Amino acid sequence: MEQEDRKIMTKLEWGVVFSVLASAASILFSAGVVWTTVQVHEREISALKASRDETTDRLARIETKLDILLEGGRR
Repeated sequence: MEQEDRKIMTKLEWGVVFSVLASAASILFSAGVVWTTVQVHEREISALKASRDETTDRLARIETKLDILLEGGRR
């Protein structure tokens, strides 16, 4: 009878081990997804910052040209 109880415990132990491994794999997968998402967002933010700088420069040039045109009209 003791041998039979030991087999049941072994099956339960394997179930616990499998459950812990599945949980660890799930955590690793989730961490990988989050890390990848953060990397993608960082690239997109960098692209937006570069675009913002280009737009700011363009607006400054337009403003300068408008100032020149307005001063030419006053004279």
